[in-house]
Amino acid sequence: MKITVMSSKAVKPAYGSGGTPCSAADDAVVPLTVFDKVNFDQYISGVTLFHPPAPPHRALELGLAKALAVHRMWAGRLGVDAGGNRAILLNDARARLVEATADATEKSG
Repeated sequence: MKITVMSSKAVKPAYGSGGTPCSAADDAVVPLTVFDKVNFDQYISGVTLFHPPAPPHRALELGLAKALAVHRMWAGRLGVDAGGNRAILLNDARARLVEATADATEKSG
């Protein structure tokens, strides 16, 4: 199966007409829970697949941008808060959106 990457870009949150989140403090963080702290630091990606006809790429990008505005930690980065504790920094550092195609056929079974 051949995978062809059509585009790859960083998507920033879309906050609407205001342009900034309601809690736009530079030090806004989400502290890690006890469960977060006992796990390994790792990057986790998600994959969404569509059968043809797929939604337009622009619609998917806009949907991701709106979701990032609501769920700010998805566009944040792991870091350290003012007290030296590990946390998710709500810095709107963006999320990667990759558009790709595959030359695979559907198998039923």
